[in-house]
Amino acid sequence: MDGVLATSRIPISLLPAKHVAQVARERGIDLDDFVPPRRGERVVVRPEAPVAEVLAAALVRWWEHIPIWKRLDFTMQHQQQTQWCWAATSVSVARYYRSWSTWTQCAMVNAEMGQNTCCTNGSSDACNQPHFLNAPLSRAEVLDHMVSATVTYAELQAEIAAGRPVAWRIGWSGGGGHFAVIEGYRVLGSHWVAVDDPWYGESDVALTTLTGGTYQGTGTWTHTYFTKRQPFPWVFENELVFEFPWVIWQEISKPREKAQPVGAAGGEQR
Repeated sequence: MDGVLATSRIPISLLPAKHVAQVARERGIDLDDFVPPRRGERVVVRPEAPVAEVLAAALVRWWEHIPIWKRLDFTMQHQQQTQWCWAATSVSVARYYRSWSTWTQCAMVNAEMGQNTCCTNGSSDACNQPHFLNAPLSRAEVLDHMVSATVTYAELQAEIAAGRPVAWRIGWSGGGGHFAVIEGYRVLGSHWVAVDDPWYGESDVALTTLTGGTYQGTGTWTHTYFTKRQPFPWVFENELVFEFPWVIWQEISKPREKAQPVGAAGGEQR
């Protein structure tokens, strides 16, 4: 079988032999019986039909089992106002790390803009404003650090593999900017990333699209925001204080029925 595989033009250098053997066995084909035909002193590399059939089926089976993409369980909120990409991104990252986070887009805008009306009048000029991303990420305690540049594909892979989404800034050729999150990468093949955008939604794009100035038309990756999990637990004045979601606290603080001792009946111990 090794000789047949070695002379095939089918790209199988990464194909596990177990899949080839399994498919061949299921189809009753003994690959060792097939010898590549010769043309004088040269071997014809075009495989015999049964061999090609086995290799193609094994390749399909392998493709179904390998992880093509590594993706985080990240959900991006759609931005509630035209300028709130920064609020949607920071709140979505906060809720990724803590699903019970109480941050909302309008609450983040109120805090960052020094307002108190953005939850009722978010489209007002005072509330619907562009903003930086590092400040709201820091306010939500999920910013590790920021770099005013792109990062390598290997760095993105390391962050995603560690369970940390990477936020990034898009600069438009006509001026202005936008924010989104990279929450996945392609394991095999060319360098592609999974982008979750608060305005445009989810998309899988080539990394060169982000760095080459063609994201959503004319967008270029300009800044990178590394994220982190919020600190837990917190310590105040030498006292250890744990933060629990209220629904969890209600559950763990419920009175529990005392189990009956083994061999006891009617509440009387024996």
